Amino acid sequence: MLHEDLNTVYNKPPLRDLTEADEMARERYPCQYAARIEWNRYQHRNSSLIGNLFAGQHASQLTCKTCGITSTTYEAFWSLSVEIRQDQACDVRDCLRSYCAIEHLDSSDTWKCPRCKKHREATKKITITRAPDTLVIHFKRFSASRGESARKIRTPVYFPLQGLDMGPFMEPSITPEGENYIMNVARDSAGSAAQLANLKADPAMNGPYMYNAYAIIYHHGATLGSGHYTALVKDRSKGCWRHFNDDRILDIEPSTLAEKDRLQNEKAYVVFYERERVAV
Repeated sequence: MLHEDLNTVYNKPPLRDLTEADEMARERYPCQYAARIEWNRYQHRNSSLIGNLFAGQHASQLTCKTCGITSTTYEAFWSLSVEIRQDQACDVRDCLRSYCAIEHLDSSDTWKCPRCKKHREATKKITITRAPDTLVIHFKRFSASRGESARKIRTPVYFPLQGLDMGPFMEPSITPEGENYIMNVARDSAGSAAQLANLKADPAMNGPYMYNAYAIIYHHGATLGSGHYTALVKDRSKGCWRHFNDDRILDIEPSTLAEKDRLQNEKAYVVFYERERVAV
């Protein structure tokens, strides 16, 4: 809602939908180049201070197991909701690897292939194509089977407070071969050159992708509809972490905590990271 209220371009007329031929041509572009084009289309009607801080982009690619054709959808995201293991403690990087892993869509969940014109088994893979300045990671702590109320998953998740490297989950930078392809097939070489220059100069699409935590939300309780929330926030001016629990505030130094009291525990629900600024 804050994004919508602060959106400065919401009243622009929508862009025309891509034709099937447009989509097929876009599919042959290097992923990074196509992602940049799609981000420009997104920003045509979405631009705000909130978006500048929190919005990233990921690509969801379907691949037909029969003919091999791909179909890629580029979408803005405001947070990453990741599955966590239920049987033992895990690491946030395990969660992110699972988020970006290849998923097999079998006969019970087929995809209508645009080339085969039939429902086919396929694979699905998500890759992050644009790194947000502020990365929000939400642990899916509530799970429910059909007809059952949501139950809480109490698995402890370890996440680094400093130096979370998102590079392994990002789309790699465009290659020289990819640049040559764009310049050879694009109808407007001058426009393509400018687009490539913007892509290579865009901090959100070029590494390194290092993040440091600055806030954590904890959920205390057993169910989604009940319980209590507290927050832990890094205070830059004091150089410490502060735990906010209603009107009670406690200063904490993570390095002095015992293992059983560490911040990365079974109550951690949402973690906020900010990207390290890289000098140009």
